[in-house]
Amino acid sequence: NPLGEMGFYVVSKGELTPFRVKIRSASFNNVSITPWLLRGVYVPDIITILASLYFILGDIDR
Repeated sequence: NPLGEMGFYVVSKGELTPFRVKIRSASFNNVSITPWLLRGVYVPDIITILASLYFILGDIDR
């Protein structure tokens, strides 16, 4: 999968429904590193760098 892995964090107290659920998508991981990737690059290179990160906007919208 080009997007990577999805992470699920589930905490239960032994009941039918979980106490806490956190989901971290691969697109969110890819977009979260953009400040580090874009340090010191030229403005025209930003388009190419962002195009190389495969992300889905609906996946990172929280």
